[in-house]
Amino acid sequence: MPRDSGIHHVTAEQPVLVLGGGIAGMTAAWELKRRGIPVRVIEATPHLGGRIHTVREGAGLVETGMQFYYSAYKQTNRLLREVGLFDQLVPIDVRGQIFW
Repeated sequence: MPRDSGIHHVTAEQPVLVLGGGIAGMTAAWELKRRGIPVRVIEATPHLGGRIHTVREGAGLVETGMQFYYSAYKQTNRLLREVGLFDQLVPIDVRGQIFW
């Protein structure tokens, strides 16, 4: 009796379900879409981005999640360029300490 390899091939008729709209889920959905594979994203909260979340407070914007982006992540750089967000990054000089 042949063993199931656990590998399943996705066809264009079968959408892939991505659970979670954080950066990992959105990256997975983006890659699938780029390859022509239909995808559905299910997110439990009212916004996408997971811990990366910006809130408008009056005339300003407040970052409520991730506070920095480590620019050495080459795949994240590529993704940000592809979706047109790379030029919106604001470089900062990081000095000091982080306390939990």
